[in-house]
Amino acid sequence: MTRIESAYRQGRKVVVIGGGIAGSLAAKLLQFDADVTLIDPKNTYQPQELLKNGRVVTSPAVNITETDVMTEDGAVIGYDFLVIATGHSDLFPKTRQEKISQYQTEYEKIKSSKSVLIVGGVPSGVELAAEIAVDFPEKKVILVHKGPRLLEFVGEKASHKAFDWLASKKVEVILNQSVDLNSASNGKKSYRTSGGETIHADCHFFCVGKPLSSQWLNGTVLKDSLDGKGRVMVDEHLRVKDRKNVFAIGDITNIPVCLLYSASSQASFLKLSQALSLTLSSSVYSSVVHSTSSLSIYATTKSSLGLYYTTDMSGAFLNTEGDDDATVTRTGNLNVCLAGPDCKEMKQGYIAEAHANVAVKNIKVMMSGGKKKKMSRYKPGSEMAIVSLGRKDSLAQFPFATVIGCLPGLIKSKDLFVGKTRKTRGLDPKRVQD
Repeated sequence: MTRIESAYRQGRKVVVIGGGIAGSLAAKLLQFDADVTLIDPKNTYQPQELLKNGRVVTSPAVNITETDVMTEDGAVIGYDFLVIATGHSDLFPKTRQEKISQYQTEYEKIKSSKSVLIVGGVPSGVELAAEIAVDFPEKKVILVHKGPRLLEFVGEKASHKAFDWLASKKVEVILNQSVDLNSASNGKKSYRTSGGETIHADCHFFCVGKPLSSQWLNGTVLKDSLDGKGRVMVDEHLRVKDRKNVFAIGDITNIPVCLLYSASSQASFLKLSQALSLTLSSSVYSSVVHSTSSLSIYATTKSSLGLYYTTDMSGAFLNTEGDDDATVTRTGNLNVCLAGPDCKEMKQGYIAEAHANVAVKNIKVMMSGGKKKKMSRYKPGSEMAIVSLGRKDSLAQFPFATVIGCLPGLIKSKDLFVGKTRKTRGLDPKRVQD
């Protein structure tokens, strides 16, 4: 084991694990206030570009103790504050040349094929299908998704618009079916679906959600901080459950998104209860009932409903997830937020950056000896999503509208937010890394 020593005074050693959107921004913002070590096996940015005052370690983290992070190559890195931002697992090439080589290989595969099968109606699958349809309109593109609609993380209206756009470009979309990729072994170009269909394609791309990069945490001191799906549970300050100096940000987090309702009296609460029973008709949710002298909210199934409530409109919430009931005495307006176990925050780049900003502010407060009341609370905002559709069009879901075409395309499709992401990190938005 080799210990990496810090020249900084005690209390200012920060280790960030993960150099994606959230982790890279956190490291960048902390570099002149602390001794920052960024552990980034994906080598997302050139070290000399991203951190002018810090170090980048490319060996993966394999263990965490109360005071240290250990890496695969035997390094031991002490920390006063730790930020987990490992996102999703991705076997991505490390060097720039390896990345370019992979892109060129995939491009030639598409270019030489007359038909392309894409498995997975997630954003990457939809965006790939759209790009091929626009750049190679003569090619047959088949997109197969096992779910009932494309882009299930957005609303139904947005899903339908994406489906219609792809259909207009002659992309064949097959829903509610999976594909047996092994059925095309021995050089065959025919694939069988779970619905008994046969799809002929010269090549295929597997675009399904990657697993969270959190399994390794089960062997660390943070093993009890994971939920049943491998997400890291955090408090309103984005600190890991039961930890004062460990934060988690980005896609790896378990952050609930609530449906907010308000009732100013018992009578209006009764009416609200009836409305909720109708609104929350999905099996994820349970009904709401009323009790005398105080307001009680019950989940009919313990595991099916998380309960969050406030007594003002501040957005702060008390998490009683896992309880089969919770009671709060009514004082003024009661704002009730209900969320099922899968009602979690959307995974988007701008949200990951918001996580990083809150975590950085709180680490700075703690390093300066500030009290908890001075720490920032993370409040999930209105969710937005933009999916590129070829070189000029995009699908955009805003809180107030869902639009598709060249206008939302101006927001993302021009450079897929690469320029904006680099600029946020103090890098030249137009420069290509050497």
